[in-house]
Amino acid sequence: MFVWLRLPGDLSADTLLPLAVEAGVDFMPGSSFYPDGTDDRGWLRLNFVVQPVEEIDEGIRRLGEAIRRLEAGG
Repeated sequence: MFVWLRLPGDLSADTLLPLAVEAGVDFMPGSSFYPDGTDDRGWLRLNFVVQPVEEIDEGIRRLGEAIRRLEAGG
């Protein structure tokens, strides 16, 4: 149902989320799954169950653009 993705370097999924939403993609930041306060913001969870394959391909492309934008400084 889900794929976990580790962002490169010290990128934060929390910081990436607004850029991804702006690009038309949504995900759950991994920090939402660490109730004990573990600070591992580099993980995100992608849901693939309800999406057609064509939309998954496009979503990954858009997510990649958002990641590149974040790497470039936002």
